[in-house]
Amino acid sequence: MAKWMVGVLIAAATMAGIYAVAATTATRISATIVTAETASRTRLMDFEDEARRIAAWHKTERAKCERYSKTKKIECRIALRVEEKHSVAAMARP
Repeated sequence: MAKWMVGVLIAAATMAGIYAVAATTATRISATIVTAETASRTRLMDFEDEARRIAAWHKTERAKCERYSKTKKIECRIALRVEEKHSVAAMARP
């Protein structure tokens, strides 16, 4: 009977150890997934904020172009488009 009880205790300890390892591993995996997802979401929000800032800047600068004559106004708008594209390209780089 004592050997039977020892066997049951060994089996119970083994099962508890396996459960502890599995629970720890699952917790680590889920923490990694949440962290990666959160970091990705944060980068996306930063990108969107920067895009809004550039668009607002472009809109105010374009309004300043309106005070020029036709030829100068066109040149001003072209320069703004080029600068906006450079800003967006720079923003896309990591």
